[in-house]
Amino acid sequence: MEDTESIVPFLETLKELMEDRGLNIAGLSAAVSCDQSAIRRWFGERYYPEPETLIRLADLFGCSVDYLFGLTDVAEFAPACDGRSFYGRFCELKRALGVSDYRVARECGLRKSTVSKWREVKSPETVSLLRLASFFNCSLEFLLGRSKE
Repeated sequence: MEDTESIVPFLETLKELMEDRGLNIAGLSAAVSCDQSAIRRWFGERYYPEPETLIRLADLFGCSVDYLFGLTDVAEFAPACDGRSFYGRFCELKRALGVSDYRVARECGLRKSTVSKWREVKSPETVSLLRLASFFNCSLEFLLGRSKE
């Protein structure tokens, strides 16, 4: 797994939230419609949840995705739907910094082809979202379309 340093705060927060709700892996699986084996792989630090699953987790616990990853200490969050596509938000961020797809790819340790695919894909994988949030100094919520800024 790449960027395992980022998953540790996520796992610690998730464990706390599960304990607070009295959820085990089976209960969490049912609550967010995710396979139990996938959840076990998260806890094995083998991979990140998919972005759609992150949103379901945040909704279940009434927090932001940023909170799940330890990027903010503020647990409370009310999503504000952003009608733009991921790619529209991504282009806005690039314009604001005056950077190209190539520079974003290079700075975030991604392939240029990965960045190019975002024109057609709803959103990138979680590891890419984490890198983009850091590069653009923005929230995961903005990148996921759950926040207007």
